[in-house]
Amino acid sequence: RGFVLEFNEKPDVDLYELEKRVLEIIRADVEISYYDDHSITIENDIYKCTCPRIHVRSSSEIKDFHLVKECKFNPLTNVYSIIGTVGKSQPTAIEDFNKLGE
Repeated sequence: RGFVLEFNEKPDVDLYELEKRVLEIIRADVEISYYDDHSITIENDIYKCTCPRIHVRSSSEIKDFHLVKECKFNPLTNVYSIIGTVGKSQPTAIEDFNKLGE
């Protein structure tokens, strides 16, 4: 389980620092709620979300969060992707994603 964030340009972000900040939010046990068909709220901020109806109510419900520490470019769609996983036994390296069915 997890998510993919897509960008038209390669994001200038330290994925290690981003993961650290997300883990701080998870530990802070902040409220997450449905806002509309394209958005959720995290505390008082509104964020675009492609699946706003299938989320947790609190950040502390998110278990075993990891970011793949490499931003991947998809030449078919011309987008860069940041990939995140949640839950036990999820791959954390891009080369392990093809092994999910093994």
